Amino acid sequence: AAHGVQFGYHNHHVEFLEVDGQVPFDYLMQNTDPDLVKIELDLGWLAIAGVDAHEYLLRYQGRVIACHLKDYAPERGRAADGSALPLQRALVEPGGGTLDWQALLDTMAATNVRHGFIEIDVSDDPLGAVTRGFKYLSALRC
Repeated sequence: AAHGVQFGYHNHHVEFLEVDGQVPFDYLMQNTDPDLVKIELDLGWLAIAGVDAHEYLLRYQGRVIACHLKDYAPERGRAADGSALPLQRALVEPGGGTLDWQALLDTMAATNVRHGFIEIDVSDDPLGAVTRGFKYLSALRC
């Protein structure tokens, strides 16, 4: 802390699967010091978990220091024969899935989330995906 370094916890989907009636992510946040443990909220993994990103941005306002900006395209999580692909295949660049990015950016701004990072977990064209996501988000911010 003396050198300006902070710890930011990055979520995936499994932290939102209830265990004995408790959501592990919430348990972790309730049992750690908000001044010492910040959050780098991954919006794509929240979508896979079926969690409302706006609710979590508001619930942990002041603690979320950054968001990973990735979209959720559930149909990309299935092969042509209907078999399941790795969940990461359903995480795509912003604008390529089902999330309402204008509303998410507005909630991030309202809760003073200062940083957003386009992150692509798995892609056949990672640079193209980041470029498309950046162009899409840039057009929304105008």
